[in-house]
Amino acid sequence: TAGSVHNFDTYQNPGTDMVDILKNLNDDRLVVMVAQDEASAALGAEAKLTIEQLGSTLIHDLGWRNSWVLIGQVGITSISPYEAMKSSLDGTAWPDPVAISQCVPNKIDDESVLAASHK
Repeated sequence: TAGSVHNFDTYQNPGTDMVDILKNLNDDRLVVMVAQDEASAALGAEAKLTIEQLGSTLIHDLGWRNSWVLIGQVGITSISPYEAMKSSLDGTAWPDPVAISQCVPNKIDDESVLAASHK
């Protein structure tokens, strides 16, 4: 539903409940995802593929305690330019927070991807 907020423990679970919710969203729905604490430990292949289908290019690089943010879209036909990640330098400490500060259009399409890449 519009404005829904969900959180998922992918430190201990593969994210199948997250996949179920994402697969039931209508096309063109914007989805904001962030990693808090540790999100990579149990994140399963199906969850990563589903996130990739939202426009992510970094989800397969998500590592131990990385900070990650994605603004993606259901049914996107390109990559999302609204994604960032920072890695833990030593594998034990948390990295600096990561943020995206841009206006995001209601629909992420080739034109908006090009416009965002020039900012």
